[in-house]
Amino acid sequence: MNRPDETLLKERARGGDPEAMLALGQALLAKSRHGDPAENEGLEWIEAAARSGHPLAPLALGDFHSQRIVGPESLARAAAAYEVAAQANLPAALDRLGDLSLLGWGCPEDPVRALSLYEKTARLGYPVGFGHLAFCLEHGIGLPPHPDLARRARLWQAALAYPRGYFSAALDLTRNPPLDPAAAHALAGQASALGYPQSGDLLERCARELSFEQREASLELTGQLERHRSGFEAAVGALESRQAPELSRPGFLNDLAHEHWRRMIQKPTLALDPLPALGPLSDAGRTLPRSVTPTPAAVERSMSPHVYEYPDFLDPEILAHVMELVWHELGPASWKVKDTLSNENDAFSGEVAMLRLPQADVTIHWIAARVAVALGIPPERIEPFSVLRYRTGHRYAEHVDYFDDRRLAEYARSGDPGGQRVGTFLIYLRAPETGGETHYPETGLRVRGRPGLGVWHSNVRSDGQPDPQSRHEGSPIERGEKWLLRTAIRARPLYGVEPDSR
Repeated sequence: MNRPDETLLKERARGGDPEAMLALGQALLAKSRHGDPAENEGLEWIEAAARSGHPLAPLALGDFHSQRIVGPESLARAAAAYEVAAQANLPAALDRLGDLSLLGWGCPEDPVRALSLYEKTARLGYPVGFGHLAFCLEHGIGLPPHPDLARRARLWQAALAYPRGYFSAALDLTRNPPLDPAAAHALAGQASALGYPQSGDLLERCARELSFEQREASLELTGQLERHRSGFEAAVGALESRQAPELSRPGFLNDLAHEHWRRMIQKPTLALDPLPALGPLSDAGRTLPRSVTPTPAAVERSMSPHVYEYPDFLDPEILAHVMELVWHELGPASWKVKDTLSNENDAFSGEVAMLRLPQADVTIHWIAARVAVALGIPPERIEPFSVLRYRTGHRYAEHVDYFDDRRLAEYARSGDPGGQRVGTFLIYLRAPETGGETHYPETGLRVRGRPGLGVWHSNVRSDGQPDPQSRHEGSPIERGEKWLLRTAIRARPLYGVEPDSR
């Protein structure tokens, strides 16, 4: 925002315009760092917009407090703001309030309520909500696992022409035993046409396994799916162009999608049956940690520093979803990394995206729980994830992940209670064809990634002091791309509260 725009917004905001208040507040927050005068001013304008009744202002307040955490009161404020926004049936607010309920951050831990909130977003016609429901139903979050209902939720997401629905439904139909290779191929084709990550690889794999008859059936079904998608999107577009009031009616889009799907899709495997109410199936004991399946046995690669590999830590559906989640958030590290004490914006020549609470979802929180279970630590010690994308020629120069005294002091001053980074956990979302190994020069160890591989290395010695042996680099990519999901483990809980005191 340039100076004339800011001046004009301030004039309108001071005149009592809630829209200008919100826009000005968000612009000031976007350009500020914690503790800056602009941050306080921006927050005050958003609070003013909320008092003036702007429906999106409480959502913006929730996002602010959940991103800039300076103690447990931040999460409590975030939860309170999302509660207000949820009263207006804003899907994003319901979704994020579900996340906080699932985690027990800023509000009581309540997986049943989380599931109920995700279900509400789906029944409102929010396609992302069906993805959350499918994940909960598959993994048993808030209720016992129900694979058949998870498949149904994925088809509903596909019926709303959402790329993840096509991909996940296709992948589901390929699992042993494969339920319908022709339908899987046709669904994968839709995901590929929409550019969903990893869908091209899935389409090729499906094609290799088709018989002649199945290929003919897939061709016919592809036409049906394309007619459904184009017809549904055209109908929604026409309603949006005339600002039809029915678009704001809860569940209208679901009804419209069901009508188009029923007319176009003539395949029993893809019958779009209604989802039952999930309340009677819910179980308060199905917390996030309970939903984590046993992790694969760790393979030790080095004793100094400690380096362990976790084969097949994540499955292809989750890998693709994480990539899709950050696709439009990625940017050069030189301008995405605002931490002036970090050398990442100089050392890393690729792209980065952050997955703080507002950008994360139930899948990301489940991954964090899986890391916590694998390492035997409370999830409160896990930093928010980020994604690194390396293209050909990109590298991450030699560096250490532990904090020096200056960074420790600065973070403590700003309200960060987590202390030292004692370890780093990396998960390969995609591996390059050649190059790109994680190299530990002090030991000569080179870790060559593969999709789904988890890698943990310690940053400190047994006495808690920084370990220079943990120095490492991301070798230059020679061919292909490398995508990493990354987090660090702190010495203490990040949110200022021990898990047993919630």
